[in-house]
Amino acid sequence: MTLKEILDTLGPKRATEIAKCGRTAGWHWFQRGKKQKVPEMQTLIMWADHLKLTDADLGELIRDAYRVRVGIMEKLSKLGTKGSFG
Repeated sequence: MTLKEILDTLGPKRATEIAKCGRTAGWHWFQRGKKQKVPEMQTLIMWADHLKLTDADLGELIRDAYRVRVGIMEKLSKLGTKGSFG
């Protein structure tokens, strides 16, 4: 499963409850583009345990979260070279 699929399945309220995080953390997970924050590994594992994902699905989720994180860093890097983060 992908990060987006997990977030769509859980929704903001349930995702933060399962992860035992505040609303602010949850808000960042659901943003798109450079404002999005990728959840920590322990959060991904808590979600996978709650949803009873297989190890294969968890592996797919971890790989996708990493891909999203790298994509965000690349976008921020390109913005930084232009001298504007707006």
